[in-house]
Amino acid sequence: MKADSQLPATPGFVCAAPRFTLREAPDGASALRESELRYQAIVEAFDGLIYVCSADYRIEFMNAALIARTGRTAIGEPCYQVLHDRDRICPWCMNERVMRGETVHWEVRSPKDQRWYHVINTPIRHADGTVSKQAMIQDITERKLAEQELQRHREQLEALVQARTSELHSTYAQLVTAEKLSATGKLAAALVHEINNPLCGVRNVLERLRKSPARSAQEEELTELALQEIERVMALVQRLRDFNRPSQDRREPVALHRVLDDILRLLRRRLHQRRIRIQRHYAPDLPPVSAVPDQIRQVLLNLIYNAEEALPATGGHIHLTTGRAEGHAEITVENDGPQVAPACEARLFEPFFTTKATKGSGLGLAVSQQIARHHGGTLCLTRNQPGRVAFTLSLPLTERDHHESSAHPAD
Repeated sequence: MKADSQLPATPGFVCAAPRFTLREAPDGASALRESELRYQAIVEAFDGLIYVCSADYRIEFMNAALIARTGRTAIGEPCYQVLHDRDRICPWCMNERVMRGETVHWEVRSPKDQRWYHVINTPIRHADGTVSKQAMIQDITERKLAEQELQRHREQLEALVQARTSELHSTYAQLVTAEKLSATGKLAAALVHEINNPLCGVRNVLERLRKSPARSAQEEELTELALQEIERVMALVQRLRDFNRPSQDRREPVALHRVLDDILRLLRRRLHQRRIRIQRHYAPDLPPVSAVPDQIRQVLLNLIYNAEEALPATGGHIHLTTGRAEGHAEITVENDGPQVAPACEARLFEPFFTTKATKGSGLGLAVSQQIARHHGGTLCLTRNQPGRVAFTLSLPLTERDHHESSAHPAD
C-alpha cells in the first residue's frame, strides 16, 4: 500500500471523521476504519431518515430509509427536489447556518406528504476544508397530533375553568345581594314592629279623647280624623308585615281581585305621586285559586312595581286584567311604557339580571316565575311592543272551579 493512499470507502457511506492519510497518521488506519464502522452502525440503527448534502445542496449520501421513501438513490441531485418535490431552495432551509458551523434542531411540515418531522442538522468538516450538512430526520407526526389534541383539551379546560370561575364570582355576588336583601327584610320587619307599638299607644290616647264628654264639635271632628289616619297607617304597617312574614307554604283559597286591590291601596300614594292611573278590567266571576297567599301577593306586587318603574316620569297607565283560559285564572299587568329591548327579553327571568341601572336586584321576575311554577302555573312576557308591555300570571283553577266556569261562561 502506498504511504499517501486513502482508506477504502465503504460503499454508500460517507464518513463523518476527518480524512487522514497514512502519511499524516501512520498508525491511524485501523482506528479510522473502526471509527467509520462505528458511525456506519449508528446510521444503520437510526430509525429515521439521514442524508448528507454539500454547500450547493447536492445530496452526497442517503440512508436506506430515505432511499425507500424517495424510491431511488438520488446522489448528486438537489436535496429540496428529492425530499420535498420543490424546484427551488426551501424557504426554511438551515444550510447556510450549518455551513457556518451551527448545529440546528427544528421541526418542519413537509409539503410532499404533509407530515411533521424533527430535524437535526450538523456540520461535517472534511480534511480538505469543505463542509457538508448532515440531516437526521424523525417522523413526529403522531407526537404533533397528540400535542395538538392535548392543546385543544387544554384550551377547552382553560375555557371551562374560566367559565366556572366566572360562575363562582357571579354566584358569590348573588349570595352577597341575597344576604343584603335578607338583612333588609329583617330590618323592615323590626321597623314595622317598632312603628306599630307607638301607633297603638297613640290610638289608645285618641280613643280615650273620643270618649271624653268635654269636647267641642271641632275637637270631636279632629279626633275622628286623627283616628282614621292612625287606622290607615296601622293597616299599612299590617300589610307590610304580611308581605314580609315568612311563608308557611300552606295553600288556601286566594281571591285574586282582593289581593290586587290590597296592593293598590298599599301603593296608592306612590302611584298618585307618579301620575299613574290604574285601569281595572276584572272578570266578574273569577273564582279563588288555591295558593300560598303571601307568595301570590309577592308576585303581583312585583309585577305592578315593575310596570310602575317602566313608565316615564310624566306618568302613564297600568292595566290590570283578569280572566280564565283553559282551566287557569290569568292576571295580566300591562303598562304603556317603552318596549323591552330585544337583547334583554330572553334574559328577563334570569336571576340577578336587571335592566334597572342601580335600583334593581334582578331577583323579582326570577323569583316570581319560580313561585308561579311551584303553583303549577306560568309567568310570561305576553306582549312586548312600544306602548304595550304585558306580563301574564297564569294559575290553575281547581277541578270544581274549572267545571263551574265551563258551565257558566263569563258574560
